[in-house]
Amino acid sequence: MRIFIDFDWTLFNTEMFKKETGIERVSCIDNPQICFNALSTAGDIGKFLFADTIDFLKSHAHHTLILITFGHKEYQKTKIQRSGILHLFESTIFTDDKLKGDVVKRDTKHAGEKAIFLDDDIIQLTNMRESCPYITSVRMRRKEVNFGSDITQNDFPEVSNLNEFAKLLQTF
Repeated sequence: MRIFIDFDWTLFNTEMFKKETGIERVSCIDNPQICFNALSTAGDIGKFLFADTIDFLKSHAHHTLILITFGHKEYQKTKIQRSGILHLFESTIFTDDKLKGDVVKRDTKHAGEKAIFLDDDIIQLTNMRESCPYITSVRMRRKEVNFGSDITQNDFPEVSNLNEFAKLLQTF
């Protein structure tokens, strides 16, 4: 099974990272240099991975794990490399400013194969469902994060951590 997993707010506590580095009000898509500067002085950013991230990735390595991330490509790539988990994925998709479903849809060689997409963003989840209806979309809604928590749309299965997601995976 292919599992597409979002990075920010799903595996990585981006809210805490931005707060501790003083860029909580900065869009890293619009101002990547400010974010690169914060990243270069942040020290070990692996500490911003959610506590369940590494165990989940290691225990699900028998699946095809694909990291998919939205944002400035070089900034995202550097941040993910610095987090220390890039090697745990079979592949990585950097979508820049494109919606994730639109990017995945172009890869038709896997169309119809059982796949799951985990993301916190309703816009990305909706786009994936519309672009790739053969992929099951699941919303990550972590209790530790305020980003998007005000959106209570219930169109997707919802989990609040990777342990719940692992249990959900067993039903597929």
